[in-house]
Amino acid sequence: MEQAKARYFPRLIIFFMFAVVGGGIVEVMDLRSDWDANRTKHAAIAYGLDALDQLHKAQLHFKKQVQEWKDILLRGENDRDSYKKHLGGFFAEEKMFKVSLSAAIPLLQNINISSDVLSALDVLDREHTNLGNRYRRGLESFDMDNAQSYKIVDTMVRGMDRGPTDKMDQLLEDVVTRVKTIINDDQLREMAEQQESMVKVIVTVLLMAVSIVLVAVWNRLLRKEVAKRRAAEGALREAEVVLRQERDFTLWLKNGAAELNERLRGERELLELASQVVSFLATFLGAQAGVFYATQTKGGMVRCGSFALPSATRVHNVAFAPGVGLVGQCMVEKKPIRIHPVPVGYFCIQSGLGDADPRYLLLFPFLLDHKVEAIVELGAFDPFTDAHLEFLTQEAKGIAMAVTAAQSRALLRQALERSQEKVLGLERNSAVMCHSNEELRAQSLQTSEAGGPSLDLTG
Repeated sequence: MEQAKARYFPRLIIFFMFAVVGGGIVEVMDLRSDWDANRTKHAAIAYGLDALDQLHKAQLHFKKQVQEWKDILLRGENDRDSYKKHLGGFFAEEKMFKVSLSAAIPLLQNINISSDVLSALDVLDREHTNLGNRYRRGLESFDMDNAQSYKIVDTMVRGMDRGPTDKMDQLLEDVVTRVKTIINDDQLREMAEQQESMVKVIVTVLLMAVSIVLVAVWNRLLRKEVAKRRAAEGALREAEVVLRQERDFTLWLKNGAAELNERLRGERELLELASQVVSFLATFLGAQAGVFYATQTKGGMVRCGSFALPSATRVHNVAFAPGVGLVGQCMVEKKPIRIHPVPVGYFCIQSGLGDADPRYLLLFPFLLDHKVEAIVELGAFDPFTDAHLEFLTQEAKGIAMAVTAAQSRALLRQALERSQEKVLGLERNSAVMCHSNEELRAQSLQTSEAGGPSLDLTG
């Protein structure tokens, strides 16, 4: 269950983060789309207002052109060139007004101006067209040869532009008011939408931050859990290694003890026993040379077995009194002595390929009832470990008992030999006495037969 949580919870957080990020991206894109739409709409409004402004300017220019023409009439100038010039200007301004009005209508439609404004523009277009036709008829009826003609024309066109001009001014005022209202409404809506979008973006950022914090916290917890699990696994592996080492060590001790007991089994002579023991211990403990010492009846230790010693040092019955040399000191202290490094030239380990000095030396006493019964001295190239000492400690009593038994058997055998020698001596003495008695009895019989006194040899 815990593993399932550890596996799926980060995935849920990551999925949540992707969802939040996706939602934030969508919100930002919507916000940007709204901004683009608003910019487009504002541009359209600006174009519409500019079109109305151009339309208003065209109307003013048209009125200005009419007024200039009327001024010419009032001044009584009968200049045909001026007449043609201002007549052409009038037609141009009228055309410009029509173009401006045609351009303003679609632009105002793009900013969703109400239909009544558009209807008013249509009415304005028709009235302006009618006004232009009336001005055109009046201008075309002007006769430069008739001095009173300008009065007739003035009567025809007087006040014609007031109605359309007032309608145009009112229309422009209504459109500007409506556009300002639209702009204000759009600005308020945009502000609300922007605030809402910003709130969504802030919420998205906060959710992302919370997600990141959750991921960081979970990652930290997961790392701690992984570290704990790794530590537990490491401790378990170490425990397994220690257990395996202990098991191997126990098996090593058991196998060594079994093999050593096989060497100690039977009624062996002390020299044979010593050779068997030192040979096994040197081989089992990885030593390259060894000597075995046993106690002697007069005190001290005597060499009685060796392993792989050079011929110059292979001499048995080398005795050490208590406290004399390392062997005697080991006997006195009743504890192991380890020497490292061994001095150069102390002794040499030889083989058919060469020779070398050992670097480690070990003297180990074998005690029985707190008395040193034997000592083994081993030399090796590699160090003696605590495991080696533990094996020797474990088997020390058995080796000491075997040595004591061998010595006891030797003493018993020596006593038996001495007893047998005494019995043989007594038997020889008894035989001599019997022979002497027989000779005396024979002599006594000879004397009695000769008539002399006889000796009583009975009893």
